Amino acid sequence: MQQSLVGVISLFLFAALLTSPGGTIEHPLASDRVSGAVSAFGPASDFGPFGDGIPNVASLAAMSTGDGYWIVTLDGTVHAFGDAKWIGDAAGIQLRAPIVDMAPTASGGGYWLTASDGGVFAFGDAAFLGSVPGALPPGAELAKPIVAMTPTPTGLGYWIIGSDGGVFTFGDAPFVGSVPGQLGPGQRLAGDIVDIASAPDGNGYWLAATDGGVFTFGTATYKGSASGAGHPSKVASIAGSGAGYLLAYSDGDVAAYEAGDHGNASTMPGALTAPVVAIDSTPDGGYWLLYGQTTEVRRGSRGPDVAALQQRLTDLGYWLGNIDGAYGGLTSQAVMAFQKWVGLPRTGKADAVTMQQLVIASRPRPATADGNIIELDLTRQLVFVVRDGETLWTFNTSTGSERPYEYDGRWYRAKTPEGRYSVNWERPNGWRVSHLGSLWRPKYFNGGIAFHGSSSVPSYPASHGCSRLTIAAMNYWYHADLAPIGIDVWVYRDRP
Repeated sequence: MQQSLVGVISLFLFAALLTSPGGTIEHPLASDRVSGAVSAFGPASDFGPFGDGIPNVASLAAMSTGDGYWIVTLDGTVHAFGDAKWIGDAAGIQLRAPIVDMAPTASGGGYWLTASDGGVFAFGDAAFLGSVPGALPPGAELAKPIVAMTPTPTGLGYWIIGSDGGVFTFGDAPFVGSVPGQLGPGQRLAGDIVDIASAPDGNGYWLAATDGGVFTFGTATYKGSASGAGHPSKVASIAGSGAGYLLAYSDGDVAAYEAGDHGNASTMPGALTAPVVAIDSTPDGGYWLLYGQTTEVRRGSRGPDVAALQQRLTDLGYWLGNIDGAYGGLTSQAVMAFQKWVGLPRTGKADAVTMQQLVIASRPRPATADGNIIELDLTRQLVFVVRDGETLWTFNTSTGSERPYEYDGRWYRAKTPEGRYSVNWERPNGWRVSHLGSLWRPKYFNGGIAFHGSSSVPSYPASHGCSRLTIAAMNYWYHADLAPIGIDVWVYRDRP
């Protein structure tokens, strides 16, 4: 089965999961509805996971017999349940993009994984039939991220779709249309496309959007949709069931269209602690719901989910002070630094895509191969504290804005010059007030240009030439002696 990019990610990415009891259940208890758990409805059997569940889930794919299923995580790890067999996974591969979905062969002896960049990984009797990057014209880029894939009924092909409804076909999967091809001039999707389900004969498919809209192609006939119904949550996934289909909402609701309705998780007592991210069906009309992570944490959020995020950032070397479970300014700065490093929008919010990337991320690599140095990357607006050729800490910074400014009747440009320098003097206590502003505990490395604490460290270059850090970060520099007098400083714009 498939599911959405939005559904798989976020704040519980690294948190420990609650226990899910074993046994077959028709209707799950509220305590079962936690990240990484699966609930079974109707004839579908509950195969697990039991115990602590699975963190970082991306999707669930069922065997064609309904006797088992696989769960894949964002880092490419595959878990098998029931009669489903583990045949391999991408956990040992350095992924360029997170895994978002998987598709099994008809025999159950293999499966494909796809990533948000459209890369495909094949295992067992699943033959590699192509990938989205290989299908694009030379020099072309993917318009929108890949969100889902589904196999053909023969198991000899697969469809892969993007969030704009673009469809890529491989093997015996026929192309019978796409959402961009259905939209008229000037028309736009009301909600992103999140999932695809195959028609029973393999000659058509349904695409589902977050607003409940359903797009039909080929022999996949329209049975209804929830578009415009004003549902309080978004559609996360679609599954074919008989001649119809099921839509699963993130709040656990399930809408059946000419398919058996065996209940849902939205009306169960207690709070839903994790949203539904995927649905898949059995041949006899049952279905499973997979619970994943919520979509965003931001400044003001609190709890163990934030603590887990803070731990992950700290493990990757993004300094944020204490791990306290409170999403404050320092956590926002660390998230912003991570976003700068991996090339995401510099919001400081741990949104869905940011959380996805955190799962597969590694510690930033410095430009320096060995020794101790402070690197200032003007392009990324980051400071790297390097020890023995490895990044010890990464800090968000704001450097020279390149704007003109006037001082004492003369005009200057707010510039942070590139070059090799060293820390040569410092003001270890309190503020130093200069003609250009106040600098907290500055460490100078190029005339009047210094690393210093500031009450404002935005995502963009905004200083007169200094490298701004948070006041707390600057205090830590002194406490941990990160930039002693004499340490080399390398300021560059284009990383060698």
